[in-house]
Order: sequence, then structure tokens, then C-alpha cells
Amino acid sequence: MTVLMVLAFTPINIQAATEKGKTTPTTVSAKTADSPEAAVLTARLHEIKIMDQSHMNSVEKRNLRHETRSIKGTLNTMHGDVIYISAGGLVLIIILLVILF
Repeated sequence: MTVLMVLAFTPINIQAATEKGKTTPTTVSAKTADSPEAAVLTARLHEIKIMDQSHMNSVEKRNLRHETRSIKGTLNTMHGDVIYISAGGLVLIIILLVILF
């Protein structure tokens, strides 16, 4: 019983498997992390990181923080979404599917 409860609340990451153990993404987005836009955004983040911010006033620092957050948000949307399903959630979904069909 204890083992069942432990497995029910353990999160797992489900990926589609292909030949020879390789995995492929299940969603295809128009922009990928290897796109030129992502390289430009990553370069800008690196520029901001290495800037000497000691001579900037608070308004300039705030603008850099906002720019950094927006760039990171854009990069996160380029990577696509990952859904984590716990074992308990997976079991519940399977039980519901069996009951309904």
C-alpha cells in the first residue's frame, strides 16, 4: 500500500520514443531555440549580463530588468511547453478512460 502511494505522487516526464532510444518532440513550433532570433536574444542577454551597472541610475537599471524579463519570456515561448504528469494523475486518467469507454 505504501509503495502504491509513493508511486502515485511521483512526477514523471513522458516523452515519445523512436528508434534506437532517441526521443523526438511531440510539438513542432515555428520558432526553435536554434533560430537566428533566439541567437540574437541570447547575445543581448549576455551583453546585459556583462554590463557595468554601477554607474547607471535606477531608471536605467529598471529598464534593463524589464528588457531581460521580456527576452527570457520570449525565449521560453520559443522552447515550447513540457507537461509533467505524476503517476497518480496518470493512473487517474487511465481509470477515467476505462470507466467512460
